[in-house]
Amino acid sequence: MAGFVSEQPGLVRAISGYIGTIIRNNPFLYGRSVMAKKRHAGNLMKHLQSHHYETFKAVKEEEERRRGAGALTTAEPEAKRQCKWPDGVQMTAKVLQLHCVRLVSENCLALRFLDYEAFQDIIRPMINAMPLHERFTVSSRNAPEKIAEFAELVRQYMIKEAEGKMVSLKVDGASKDHRHFLGVNTQFCVKGKSVVRTLGIEELHGESSAQKLKSHITIMLHRFKIEPKQVVSFTSDSGANYNLAGKLLAEHAQEQEVEDPDDDFNIEEGGAWAHADVELHQDDFKMQSVRCAAHTLQLAIEDAMKADSSHQNIVKKVRNLAKYLLQDTKA
Repeated sequence: MAGFVSEQPGLVRAISGYIGTIIRNNPFLYGRSVMAKKRHAGNLMKHLQSHHYETFKAVKEEEERRRGAGALTTAEPEAKRQCKWPDGVQMTAKVLQLHCVRLVSENCLALRFLDYEAFQDIIRPMINAMPLHERFTVSSRNAPEKIAEFAELVRQYMIKEAEGKMVSLKVDGASKDHRHFLGVNTQFCVKGKSVVRTLGIEELHGESSAQKLKSHITIMLHRFKIEPKQVVSFTSDSGANYNLAGKLLAEHAQEQEVEDPDDDFNIEEGGAWAHADVELHQDDFKMQSVRCAAHTLQLAIEDAMKADSSHQNIVKKVRNLAKYLLQDTKA
C-alpha cells in the first residue's frame, strides 16, 4: 500500500482532504455517539500510523506542504525551528510544557482544565508551529508525568542555590480533618537578598513525637543535600515537641562535627564544597532554637487577657466571628 500511495500523490491529497473535511464538519465529534467517534480523523491517522506507516508519513508530508507554515525551508532547518509570532516572541516545546504544568501545580488548577476546548484552542497553534519531532499533547492524562519531571528540575535548582550556604529553618505543623501535616521552609541569602524556599509538606501518621519530627526534617534536608551543620537557626511555635525536635537536630549537627573535626581542611579539590560559597567556614556557629515571634506574642496577649477579664466578652465575639468566616462553603 505504501508503494501504491507514493506513486499516486493524488491519493495522498484525497486522504488529507478527507481528514480535513472530517475535522471541519465535526468540531464536537467527541460528544456524539460511539459510531461517530470511530469516524474521527484522529482514529484514521492512528490506524495509518500503526499499520501503514509509509502512508502515514506521506499524508503528514502532504499536510505540511499544503499548510505552508509547517513546511521545511533550506534557510531554517527543522532542528532549529521554533514557534515564532509576529511580535518576535519565541516558545520552545520544553518551555510550553513547563508553563502548562505550572497551571496545575503552582496555580492549583484542576487537571481537567488542560482538557478544556478553549485551552486547547489557545495552545494548539503554538504546538502546530513547532517541528514535527517536538510536537506534544497536553491533557489531564500525561500532565502528572510532566509534574514529576519538572519537580525534579526544580529540586536540582534548589540544591545548587543552597549549596554551601548557612540556612535558617522554619518549621510548623497543621491539622485538618484528623490529618496532621508538617511543613518546612528554609531561608538563606543569595547575592545579598533573602530567599525563602519550601522544602516540603508531608503528612504525619501516628503521634508527632520530637524524634519523629526530627527524622522527617532530616530526610527533607537530605533530599536537598543540606547538611545539618548548615542550619544556623530552627524556628518553630511554642509546641514542646517542635522545640525538642530543634534541640535533637542541633545535637545531630554537633555529632557530625565531632566525628570529623577537621572536615573544613579536608575538602577534596574539585568537589562540590570547594566551589561553594565560603559562608560555612567564616565563623564557628551552633544551631540556635528560636520560637516563632507571632506565637510568642499570641501567648503573651492571652496571658494579659487572663489577668484582665474586662475584655473577655469582646474577644469571645471576635473569635466566634472569625470561626464563622473561616468555615468552608459549598457556594
